[in-house]
Amino acid sequence: MSQACVAELNKIIAVISFIVLITLGVSGQASSKKYWEEKAYWKEIVKDSKLIIVGTVEEDYHVGRPEKFKLTPDNPNPSQTDLYVGRVFRVKVTGILKSEKKVEKNIENKYVNVFLYWIGGVPSLSEPIILKGMEYVLFLKPNDDKELEGKGTIQFNKLNYEIITKPFDYKSSYLVVPHGRRGVVVLKNNKDKLIKVIKRAI
Repeated sequence: MSQACVAELNKIIAVISFIVLITLGVSGQASSKKYWEEKAYWKEIVKDSKLIIVGTVEEDYHVGRPEKFKLTPDNPNPSQTDLYVGRVFRVKVTGILKSEKKVEKNIENKYVNVFLYWIGGVPSLSEPIILKGMEYVLFLKPNDDKELEGKGTIQFNKLNYEIITKPFDYKSSYLVVPHGRRGVVVLKNNKDKLIKVIKRAI
């Protein structure tokens, strides 16, 4: 099988995996009532969070290794895993449930950037899932991962297929606190009640 065919097959597998994970994530991140209605369910995750916001995702960008996009004879077909280390989401903040003063000052124009470790550009089964256009409660902490130094945001210009890369300032973003998918909670019809429960735990 040619390298071009292998690359195309990898893309198809990545897309299928992404669709399956989104389906699982959207259904799985809405905690069952018997758990999320209890204040005790939120206490630990609230304690570990420096910032808890309500917000809607407006944009997202791949974060990757810009040097890997320069094809060379030694690396003519880089894999998705080589190219992408994660994705950053631009979130419009509509409410702040918890913050420290020094953290809240960093929320410029009511927006925050949230970085997720979507290796290869898609989430693993253990990673939280965030989708553009949806509203969430996000349990966050400042991003202190020095391994992200030198990485870049990557966009594709669909008109001329140009790859646009910009430096990624990881310190200007936040990470979801390490509680699996509990740190990213979809808001649906349960919004008002859920927010009240979380506030009681703060």
